[in-house]
Amino acid sequence: NRNGLKLGPRSALLGCQVSSNLGYGAEADNECRVMNCQFSYNGQTGLVVGADSIVSQCVMDHNGGLGMRGDDRCVVESCAAYSNVLAGISLKYGSVARNCTAGGNAGTGISVQNSGRIEGCASYNNTSWGLFANYGGIIRNSTVWMCQLGIGGNQITVENCVVRESTFEGMRVGRESTVRACVSDNNGGHGIQASSSCFITGNKCYQNEASGIKVTDPGFTARNTVVDGNVVIYNTLGGVEVDGEENLIIKNQATNNGTNYSVAANNRLSEV
Repeated sequence: NRNGLKLGPRSALLGCQVSSNLGYGAEADNECRVMNCQFSYNGQTGLVVGADSIVSQCVMDHNGGLGMRGDDRCVVESCAAYSNVLAGISLKYGSVARNCTAGGNAGTGISVQNSGRIEGCASYNNTSWGLFANYGGIIRNSTVWMCQLGIGGNQITVENCVVRESTFEGMRVGRESTVRACVSDNNGGHGIQASSSCFITGNKCYQNEASGIKVTDPGFTARNTVVDGNVVIYNTLGGVEVDGEENLIIKNQATNNGTNYSVAANNRLSEV
């Protein structure tokens, strides 16, 4: 058997160390509970769990695939995933990652699919996204540093997060997203890059290599985004840079940037 352990539905795995298997470390069916375990140096993904499972206080490290993969509506709490060949923690629809850490993975640190949540997590030195959500997802109270890209997703909400020293953008969010009360600094690209119909409010963006805040919708015309009440300082290229039309830029403080405001015609700009 290439895999280490296989659990049926509604099983529990407690206090185990699972390592050096050719395949998965452990594969659990739906509605399982995994607690206080370590999955290390397995040939493929360290831990795979089915829908509606709970994983808590576990470590997934140095596996040949993902650190762990969870199906729909899983809850992963107080876990650590580091130095895996692929992503750290990857969860499907409606799942929650809470108070987890992901570092040194050759992929995204922590990701959730549609309507998932990432709360109170830390992601560092991953070679893709630090944290990623999609369509109705929420990322809040989390920290990302030294990843290729910081925080991203489409139609998501990002609140009270800090992103630092990303290779490219600190945050890159798609249409109909909200970024609120975040800090994005010392990134190699824009502090925050947003698309159409977004709300970018109450953030601090400073010392980024491109612009502090960039509004653009590649291949389309960026429209209906609100950039309101942000502090944008010491960014190399610019402070607030807006393409497209019918966007609203108000109550921002932009100082000591390459160009404080670069806003295309047919947008509404009110400088502080």
